[in-house]
Amino acid sequence: MAAPEQGDLGLLDDAAAQKLLVATVPAHLAYAWRDGTPRNTPIWFHWDGRAVVMCSPSNAPKVKVLTQGDPVAVTIHGGLALRRAPLARDDRRRPHRRYASVA
Repeated sequence: MAAPEQGDLGLLDDAAAQKLLVATVPAHLAYAWRDGTPRNTPIWFHWDGRAVVMCSPSNAPKVKVLTQGDPVAVTIHGGLALRRAPLARDDRRRPHRRYASVA
């Protein structure tokens, strides 16, 4: 059986995808602004089993742009992606012991 292709909703059945869909981290919403410049903003979401639900204040700038039905991209990163280690290093050019577990 062939692997699902990018954009195939069957990808959401994968165990890793299911874990991310219930994660308590924000998603990132990417879209194009009116002048065509890219935007990528964190946004809280809820997976209801059928759709990713996102909410924003009605006066948020992105709402005016997103009501046009233009394409968007949504990414959800695992928790480790949010715990970036500072670049503190000791003299041996290894991550400082305080940050070694997340480096």
